[in-house]
Amino acid sequence: MREQADDAARGVATVQEQSAVRRLPEQLWTATGAGQRSQELTPLYVERFQGPLAGRWLTAHPFWEMILVHQGEGEMRTARPFPLRPGTVCLMPPGVAHVEASRQTDLLWIGLRGHRVDRLPRDAPLVALSVACVRLAITCWETARKGYGEIGPELDGWALVLFARLHQALGLRDDCTVHRLEETVAYLHTHFHEAIDVPTLAAASGYSEGYFYRAFKTLTGKTPVQYLTSLRVQEALRWLEHSDLPITQIAAAVGFPDAHYFTRIIKEYTGATPLAVRQMAACRTAKIDGEI
Repeated sequence: MREQADDAARGVATVQEQSAVRRLPEQLWTATGAGQRSQELTPLYVERFQGPLAGRWLTAHPFWEMILVHQGEGEMRTARPFPLRPGTVCLMPPGVAHVEASRQTDLLWIGLRGHRVDRLPRDAPLVALSVACVRLAITCWETARKGYGEIGPELDGWALVLFARLHQALGLRDDCTVHRLEETVAYLHTHFHEAIDVPTLAAASGYSEGYFYRAFKTLTGKTPVQYLTSLRVQEALRWLEHSDLPITQIAAAVGFPDAHYFTRIIKEYTGATPLAVRQMAACRTAKIDGEI
């Protein structure tokens, strides 16, 4: 009782494993054979949240939790706070009080148990930057959303792959290297519309072009050019779907001065031309308006 009172005084809510989250049903795994839950690593839940996070109450789970940021920026408030940004992956040990705070975010929570995580130190969260992990987590979430059939072993497989990719990202953890690359990623998110090349990014980071290229790909799962292009495409799609600006103007605004090249890239990413993307978005909007 004394410990619970101390926790309450510090604003710490201890969450019970049975009632705190929407658990994956045991029926997703068969009782025997290859369909059994993995003892190495298995997900307890896979949840996704989009919206603001107030960050008022610290929470301590009795299980491991992987927290992955897809979009948005904020802060993880714990004994040693750290920033949250796109690509941040945090493996939070049991019993470590924490809470996320952000005005707007898109993130995933994956509860975990198994021998793999039980061998890890429990005194502080493990943090890395890995867009590849976030993409894998989204695939895992999409699988878990089905909620039926014997998909449990598949979810165990995704959990093991995620864990392995996180280890890859943590293997890069020369703190100076990680910090510089995080700064580069943040720079790309705000300057993607400008003329940017790999030699300039490498020089700004203080590394040779070859080392920078390899380290960036290990951290994000993409080459610098692929990452920059994906940012430009994401912004272009938003403009195509939600504005009536000319396509040539949108191309230039997101960093594609050549409209023909812009059209080719959009078609590679979406399977449709920019004009077709805009027309499909207009059809979806008209259908929704008609249903209302």
